Amino acid sequence: MFEKHVLIVGAGVSGLSAASVVAELGSRVTLVDQAQALGGNIYRQPVSGPYDFPMHAEHRANWQRVIARFENNKKRISIHLNKRYAGVDHSGVAFIEDPVGDNSTLITPDAIIIATGASERVQPRVGWTSPNVLTAGAMQTAMKLSGKAPLGRVVLAGSGPLLLAVGAQMAKLGNPPVAIVEAGRPFGPSLHALGLPKEYIFEALRYMFALKRAGVRIYTEAEIERIEQPNSLKVFIRDRKGRRISFGADFIGLHDGLKSNAGFADKHANVPVLRTGDCREILGARAAELDGLRVGKDVIGILGGSNSENDTYQARIQKHRKAQKRISKLYAHESHEALRNLPGDTVICRCENRTVSDLEALENPTAKEARLVGRFGMGNCQGRFCAEWVQHMQNSTKPETPPQERWPIRPVSIASLIGAKPETSLISEPKGQTS
Repeated sequence: MFEKHVLIVGAGVSGLSAASVVAELGSRVTLVDQAQALGGNIYRQPVSGPYDFPMHAEHRANWQRVIARFENNKKRISIHLNKRYAGVDHSGVAFIEDPVGDNSTLITPDAIIIATGASERVQPRVGWTSPNVLTAGAMQTAMKLSGKAPLGRVVLAGSGPLLLAVGAQMAKLGNPPVAIVEAGRPFGPSLHALGLPKEYIFEALRYMFALKRAGVRIYTEAEIERIEQPNSLKVFIRDRKGRRISFGADFIGLHDGLKSNAGFADKHANVPVLRTGDCREILGARAAELDGLRVGKDVIGILGGSNSENDTYQARIQKHRKAQKRISKLYAHESHEALRNLPGDTVICRCENRTVSDLEALENPTAKEARLVGRFGMGNCQGRFCAEWVQHMQNSTKPETPPQERWPIRPVSIASLIGAKPETSLISEPKGQTS
């Protein structure tokens, strides 16, 4: 049988698992990731030497299992870090951009697996574009890369279990947050928590113990009213009893949950394109390995002429799907309604610096009009951060036009396109790092 070639985009746990099973089943893999090391967001590797990052023991064991299997199959896997996938055209040609050099490449794989993980949601608020206001995910990434907690006073705010994880990790690294401001009510009287698998409950309890021991104040059913920075950062919140509280801070980490990273123009590609992990559906770290193995087998089945559904991992994945639904109910809240009351000068689209007033001036636009006329979502992130909030604020009665698929899927330079080399320059002796 002719050896098939599979391009896998994303070197997190799901992408690595898919690469392992594709290689085990006899096909050749090109693995591309824009980071400097394997691991993705969940298992982000340090930039200079190992250190003991406070990772949950279960996740550490999962990573060791995933990377061991990957190492056993590395002979069939060509690893290319610091590269960015920019899409696949109608003829099945994929463009891999080299953002720091002149080694952009056009390749023609037999199939593509997208494993780029989730996108972090951050809701616009008054003052959210102030200096030293970051995402909680960015803070966590910096800790994983450096092994150090952010310096000074840190407030974490928004909604989602990541806030507890980041706060506990900060505490274990020696600088707990001043406060965690949670819009939902995850600790209220609810039967949803009791239905979670025990590993989810035990992990949450470990985070809560670390935060309690560090004396971190946690406010639930509380929302940020505004962030100010006349001389130094100050965050103003309102809790469920209507009380208004303020904190001074050196850094603020915002987080409003996760969403699938599905912005890829591939519906008309002349090759099979499958998604796996949080890129396809928010299933969490525990399900990412299973979903990668599932999709890897699915791709080989498709390339071999079999489209039968692979249900080997479906029951185990379903367990985590149910867990994520329960977690969503625990953290449910209506804070997005505050978008309708934002002042006109509040920035909605950071890339293009477009405000609430700019959106209102369009007079009930469709999604397409907001994009092409108002330039919401036309910047480097291509709407990854702002499109959801623009849609909440539009109140449009006009029929929506489906977003147009674009190739490339992200802004790239003309020089990169013109200078792209043939695929043999990318499919070469495997290289990269796995530590």
